[in-house]
Amino acid sequence: DRSTLVLPEFPSQLPLLRQIILDILNCPLLSIYKQWYLNSKVTELLSIQLNSFEQYLEHQRAAPQIREIDKQKMEKVRELILENPHEFYQVAELARLVGTNETYLKKHFKQLFGISVIRFSVQVRMDYARDLLKQGIPIAEVTRLCGYKHISHFTSAFKRFFGYTPGSL
Repeated sequence: DRSTLVLPEFPSQLPLLRQIILDILNCPLLSIYKQWYLNSKVTELLSIQLNSFEQYLEHQRAAPQIREIDKQKMEKVRELILENPHEFYQVAELARLVGTNETYLKKHFKQLFGISVIRFSVQVRMDYARDLLKQGIPIAEVTRLCGYKHISHFTSAFKRFFGYTPGSL
C-alpha cells in the first residue's frame, strides 16, 4: 500500500493532507452536520491536490528540459529507493550509483518527480514501516527492518512523518 505516495511526481503537502484525513476519520459530529463537515473536508483535499497539480504544470512549463540520459538516471534512483525501502541512502551514494553528481541528482530528481530525493526516500521508508506495522510485526523488528538502530529514533521519525506514533496502529 503506497497510499501516501499520492502523486509522487506532483509537489505534495503530505502532512496537511494527512491531518485532513485524520480529521475526517475522527469527526465527532452527528447526522447532517457530519455530512456537511465531511463534504467540506473532501473539498479541501481536492482543492489542495488540484492546486498542487496546477503548480506542477507551471513548474514543468518553466523548467528547462532534462536530457533523456539524465531522466534514466533519475528513474534508476527512484527504482533503487522503491526496491530498497530499508536503506538509508546518502545523496552522494545515490549519485555515484547512477553516474552523476549530487547537485545534478538533487536538481533533476526534484524537477522530474516534484519531490526532493531525500523526502522521497523518507516517504518510501515510512510507508514501508507502516505496512510492516499493519502486518503485526513488532516495533523493535520494524525498527531494525527499516534500518534504524534505536527504537526511539524510529518512533520520532515515524511520528514526525505521520503525526502519530507507530504504537497507535
